[in-house]
Amino acid sequence: MMGARLHLFRIPLRVIIGLTVTIFLLLNLTKSSFGAPFEFSQVCQDSELWNWTDAQALPGKPWREEFAQSLTRQGSKIRGFSEAIALRRISQQSVDLAFSDYWISRMLFSIGLYHLAEQGFSTLIQRSPTPTIAPFQTAALGCINVIHRSYSAIPVSNQIRSHLFILDSLNRGQPTETRAIFWESALNLILESKKSSQAQPNQLLAILNDAGPFESLGLALAALQSGDLKTAQVNFNNFFQPSEIDKIHALTPKWTIDLDLYRLLASRISYELGNYSEAVQYELKITSKSNFRIQALSELSWAYLMLGKYRESIGTSLTLQSGPLRQTFAPEATMVMAMALNEMCRFPESMGAIQSFKKKYRDLYFWLKNRIANFSEAETYRQLIAFARRQPHSQIPAIIGTEWIRSPRFIADQERINLSFQEKHQRDLFSQKGKTEQRQATLQLISEARKLRLRAKEMSQNTTLRESGQAEFLSSVGQLKENLVHLKRLRRGSVYWRKIVKSDESRGHAIREAMNREISLEVHHLNQRMLSQLEEIAENQDLIEVEILNGASEDLVWRNAHPNFQALSARIKSQDKTTETNTTWNWGSTKIGAEESGEIWEDEIGSFSADLSDQCENKDKYLQIEAQEARGKNE
Repeated sequence: MMGARLHLFRIPLRVIIGLTVTIFLLLNLTKSSFGAPFEFSQVCQDSELWNWTDAQALPGKPWREEFAQSLTRQGSKIRGFSEAIALRRISQQSVDLAFSDYWISRMLFSIGLYHLAEQGFSTLIQRSPTPTIAPFQTAALGCINVIHRSYSAIPVSNQIRSHLFILDSLNRGQPTETRAIFWESALNLILESKKSSQAQPNQLLAILNDAGPFESLGLALAALQSGDLKTAQVNFNNFFQPSEIDKIHALTPKWTIDLDLYRLLASRISYELGNYSEAVQYELKITSKSNFRIQALSELSWAYLMLGKYRESIGTSLTLQSGPLRQTFAPEATMVMAMALNEMCRFPESMGAIQSFKKKYRDLYFWLKNRIANFSEAETYRQLIAFARRQPHSQIPAIIGTEWIRSPRFIADQERINLSFQEKHQRDLFSQKGKTEQRQATLQLISEARKLRLRAKEMSQNTTLRESGQAEFLSSVGQLKENLVHLKRLRRGSVYWRKIVKSDESRGHAIREAMNREISLEVHHLNQRMLSQLEEIAENQDLIEVEILNGASEDLVWRNAHPNFQALSARIKSQDKTTETNTTWNWGSTKIGAEESGEIWEDEIGSFSADLSDQCENKDKYLQIEAQEARGKNE
């Protein structure tokens, strides 16, 4: 496949070989050991910087200069890649090999080949750590963190776990920025511990010792995985202290940690432990644009219900049934609203919410049941993509489809699929640039050689010119020799590049197939979860209906026994409206019938007053007023 290869623009070099052969005999190419670095910062970012020890600055200075230039935006990644390959070919010491391997992977990262870069960085980390190569392995670990931030579906290799602990011990006492690399890596491995039998949570937590917010989060996640909810709650509370969050952002400014995910986890733990007020506080802080907004609102309605804040519970439930959120899967919100209305003795409205649930989710229930029975991996992924692209032939119900595309697993896996296609484009682009760069370098070399040949002829005919210009001529010849060396390295680099392209093409196809399977299975599991949830709610709704009907029957008897309640209830409501306006939920305005009128919300579940008065409370107030009036008459 010609377009995917790096070729030398084949202009004959024999015109300069005769000139340079003598120079090669006179000038020696020194092969020297590379000095170990002692400090680096901002790895795999545009501002990446390395500082080298003065004692070892001279031996490998040309290589370091090439490396530093390749990291800049203006530096040629093609030249950087070929220079790194050349260094690796002549390296005999472990430090040189470690540096060249990091350099090669860093160039692959720079051109967007993240899968290849991650593989190279992981291979480097898997070598037995020593003080001389540990800085490069630590930098490679930092680059893996950077890749994992953007593409979480690219797994962290299990093979680096054992060496991670050794590297951590070698880096004790390093600057906080360097230590943060290990803290982030430990957190990533804790998050993936369920997928591996080599989790070693105790050692991972040991890395996080005295790591501030990183340690709190790691302890919370580890406790959550072991089922220790109380310990998880304590550490989540520590993690979410404002000062701790600021430390996270200061240490890892490029790490866009999904705080909303951890807020949702913390709220669920608080709810399970019966701390509903704390659960509410976590849920209210989940941002409106969060991918976890739907779950947060649904669970917030539950927390309000458990706190006896029925109006807040109803308002939260209605948020999920209005505007764009009506097309999301949130069946529990309707049932929570029915229960809250029942607790307020609003029996007709409560029964209306039950009927709304049946109307909205009945057909979806049978659709899910049929879908699970006729599951097909290929068809599932195809239809999912059709829905995500809003193609007109998509047959997926919107409520189901939005639940699919909000799945974190789908988002992560699809991003990795998209990355594999982007990498194919980047390979082709890099190949074309390599061809162009070789052509330009060859033409420039020939032009310089011709100028030097004319200069040599002039000097041979003019003694004065030869004496005055000899030093400059030799310098130019040395530069020509250096440029020829770089051109040869560029040419050899193309051989390695072709091997990389061939292996990466087959790897990209395998990745896409694996991600397609994972996404299809994730959708299948989502369907099973939604069906199970609907079945559970359907079972519970029978009990709720019985409770509503019993309450309605008792209410009817009570009202008949207290005929003046209706008028007094309206008066109480009017008083409450003027004194407790902060508890009024405004969902619109319309008439609702002869009994009462005011602000209401009207949709699938029917019409009812938005400034809902608690009829159960009104009954208590009515009885109190009635008792007071009776005492007044007796007096």
